[in-house]
Amino acid sequence: MRKLILVPIIAVLAVSIAANSVLLMQQNSKLGEINTGIGSLETKSTSLRGDLSVLRGNVSNLQGGYSNLQDGVSNLQGNVANLQNSYTGLQASLATVQGNVTGLQGRLTDLQGQISTIQTGLTKANADLATIQATANKSLSQTDLVRLVEPVIVYIETTLGSGTGIMLSNNGYILTANHVVDNVTAATITLSNGERIAATIAARDTNRDIAIVKMTTNRTDFTSAVIGSSGNSSVGESVMASGFALGLEGKTTYTMGIFSAFRVYDGWNYIQTDAPINPGNSGGPLFNMKGQVIGVNVGKLVGDYVESIGLAVPIDECKALIQSTVK
Repeated sequence: MRKLILVPIIAVLAVSIAANSVLLMQQNSKLGEINTGIGSLETKSTSLRGDLSVLRGNVSNLQGGYSNLQDGVSNLQGNVANLQNSYTGLQASLATVQGNVTGLQGRLTDLQGQISTIQTGLTKANADLATIQATANKSLSQTDLVRLVEPVIVYIETTLGSGTGIMLSNNGYILTANHVVDNVTAATITLSNGERIAATIAARDTNRDIAIVKMTTNRTDFTSAVIGSSGNSSVGESVMASGFALGLEGKTTYTMGIFSAFRVYDGWNYIQTDAPINPGNSGGPLFNMKGQVIGVNVGKLVGDYVESIGLAVPIDECKALIQSTVK
């Protein structure tokens, strides 16, 4: 009986053990699958952590790039600000240049007006010069010549005598014969209008018997003589001598004659003329008929059989003293 009861129990146990074994095997299989899955997960986790590290590196690089970009933007903003300042400065400079151009245009307009005025004056001057040249090449009548030259002839008085002078400049320099002012340092000048002015001796050439006197005045309104050229004069042309002959009161004495010759006398060059020259004429001018001074009357030859041989220092031989003295 007991054996019969044990058989089913043993069978049940065997079945149970078999079932448990199958179940254990299934569980072991599942556990292996789980371990395999866990290993795969761990591998994926490791890979994911690597990817995450790379991602973090990329994010860090991106942050650095962004920071550099911000610096670049900041620099760009600074450059833009500098450009704006430069543009503002350029606008100010342009405004200044435009102002200068406007000023220059105004000055150019003024200059054009002045040029126009100068051109007008030059045209008039050329016309006047043409008139003067035409007049200079024209011989004057004796009456016109006297009227022209009278203001340039002056009377010279010193403590030792008197004579005649030729007004050289508008500020009071006078050419005369040296023997008129010899042995003195001062003189008194009487103008054609009767005005008397003190003067001093400015320069002498005793060899050529010429001197220059300067009136003691600051005036610059005196009428000056036209200085010609004795070298351009011709023997036979008409001439006029003038001066205060014999110191007679009143106006200048004028005498007519011709250019008689170029003469060497006592080793010096002279213009010989037959125009009467008397004491007091010394230092006076010898004019051609154009009103130009061609000589300085200094004397005449006298004798029982001598007539009308007057001598004048050629004006060309006076020019060196004039140029070195007259200022």
